[in-house]
Amino acid sequence: MICRNCGKVLEEGELFCPDCGTKAEAVTESLIQDNSSDAPYSSASYTAEPQVNQYAQGMYNTQPAPAQSAPAKQKEFFGRGAFILCLIVIAILSGTAGAFAYLYFSLLGTI
Repeated sequence: MICRNCGKVLEEGELFCPDCGTKAEAVTESLIQDNSSDAPYSSASYTAEPQVNQYAQGMYNTQPAPAQSAPAKQKEFFGRGAFILCLIVIAILSGTAGAFAYLYFSLLGTI
């Protein structure tokens, strides 16, 4: 006997297939002999069917895909403007400190 589910050859008396577990059904010898006499897949009996375009061209979406936005930049701790402002403040403080140092040392020598 042959399992109808997986095709494994079964021993006589087995009620279920040991591979797939499908219930074994008796297959008559006449069916096996009838199937074996047929020529398997002869090229003369096969004719290719022409392929038909099943979808009309209007079925497709003709709108362009939406433009992708640029990936979001990670926010910096200091922006460019804050950095420039810090440089200006440092320059003003350095200039003021230098001016006071000049005045201090120039007046110190005149006393």
